[in-house]
Amino acid sequence: NAQAGKIRLIGAPAPQPHPMKILITGGSNGIGKGVATILAAADNHTHEVILLCRSEHLARITIQ
Repeated sequence: NAQAGKIRLIGAPAPQPHPMKILITGGSNGIGKGVATILAAADNHTHEVILLCRSEHLARITIQ
């Protein structure tokens, strides 16, 4: 029997992460820009990242 040596766990599925809204202030300079860049690179697009910047132009540069 191929199933004899296998363990099967029965129960609730593994918890899934809940989507979050992340607000980054100062997203066009310094630490805010660094955090935004890291989240954009590492995020699997389950979270909503909101950038608060002084300039829409600078925010678009950070997004790109």
